[in-house]
Amino acid sequence: MHEGKIQAMVNKGGCKPTHLMFADGIFIFCNGHKRTLNNLMSLLLQYQNSSRQMVNRAKNKCFVGGLSDIRRNGIAEFLQMELSELPDRYYGVIINPGIMKAHQVWGMVEMMQKILVGWMWKLLAFSTILTLVKFELFSMPMYNMSLYKWPKSVIKEYENIIRNFLWFGDPTVKNLATVKWDEVNAPVSEGGFGIRRLELMNKIFLMKLFWKIETEDVEWTMYMRDEHKNKNEEWIKFHRKSSIWPGMKWVMADVNDSNRWLVEDGKSIYYFEVNELSALGGGKDKKAWVADLNGNCTVANAAQLVRKKHTVVSWANKILICCDGASKGNPCRAGFGFVTRISDGGCVGAASDGFIIATNHLAEVMTLISFVE
Repeated sequence: MHEGKIQAMVNKGGCKPTHLMFADGIFIFCNGHKRTLNNLMSLLLQYQNSSRQMVNRAKNKCFVGGLSDIRRNGIAEFLQMELSELPDRYYGVIINPGIMKAHQVWGMVEMMQKILVGWMWKLLAFSTILTLVKFELFSMPMYNMSLYKWPKSVIKEYENIIRNFLWFGDPTVKNLATVKWDEVNAPVSEGGFGIRRLELMNKIFLMKLFWKIETEDVEWTMYMRDEHKNKNEEWIKFHRKSSIWPGMKWVMADVNDSNRWLVEDGKSIYYFEVNELSALGGGKDKKAWVADLNGNCTVANAAQLVRKKHTVVSWANKILICCDGASKGNPCRAGFGFVTRISDGGCVGAASDGFIIATNHLAEVMTLISFVE
């Protein structure tokens, strides 16, 4: 690109994206001119000869826009690559030129339903179900949620299925729960199970993405700023055909309220608040995240800023019951037991017993009955 052998596809404020690398894959962006394509094929051939790795064109895809179908098919035939169109998938991420629609991410809901079909017949203990919900089901959509805003209808259906599975062990059962879902999603220190709302996690991840775009000076962030800011360095207000921009607009106000300028040379800002005093370093102005001592935005400190707060639960003058029950064959020989502790960790009492034959569920129920007796 620097030698002029390959022409850039776009030029935004002097930023000319040439490639994007992720995992073991790479996107190459270039103009569709014949000379550019010839030089691109020569570059791939040089890579093969120097690295001893073969470029498998059958596994590659070619995206061509702004040309006639005859020209598009001609380019794909010249490159010997499959001609593809958007929307498409790249390592599980949906590449879409517009706002994300419900049917495009509905596959995550269907995949979760298939997983739950195999779990619902195993008579799992509630603690096991809670672990699966927190670390398996809620982690599945996080990768996609870190890039674009999910439709509310998909989030609602996803959480409804998880809620039914958590309380009733069957995602298809619809019944009234005795505890509000907001309270269940509270941290353990505030009386909840430590489960995060999907909409909240979607917002937190997009806040971190927006913070990177706003503060980091690498090629892709500079391109995003040039694409979505006007000449006055202000974020645009109008619609942009993008899958990322709707999520950026969604979190923009929260991010702006959570940072402050560190004023140094004053060349990067037009105004600042009274509390944004000069750092007197003589360097470049920069933004700092107010909730972090190092000024960095993380998932943890962003969550503390936007999540719903609950009253912290105090365990003073209370008894903690550590109990469990299990069956070896479910049903087969079973046992149960419990240990009671006070707030400082001291043991008050303990007991255990067993059955000749019982299920996991019965063993756990008998644990509580034994404690009450």
